[in-house]
Amino acid sequence: MLLMLLMALTPLHGNDEGHLSKRYSDQSVHGYMTERTCWWNEVCKEEFQNLFRCKCPQYSYCRSPGRYYNAYCSMTDTGYIWTQMALGTVER
Repeated sequence: MLLMLLMALTPLHGNDEGHLSKRYSDQSVHGYMTERTCWWNEVCKEEFQNLFRCKCPQYSYCRSPGRYYNAYCSMTDTGYIWTQMALGTVER
């Protein structure tokens, strides 16, 4: 019982100010509308779409506040992260 309580209170990811932030990674999208690199803070995935609009630059994440929101390229790794495969790769 004590172990379960400690696990529930342990943060998934923390920052310098001590705020708790969560990260969820979604790997359900497997392709791109166009094979190009997004600009920083550009929409990389539109809500309810099953393809990415573009690939986020290196060291950026395609992130949104939740599953049913537009996702933008950001350097912040918290929130709902849409995992992007490399451009030119084919999902088998």
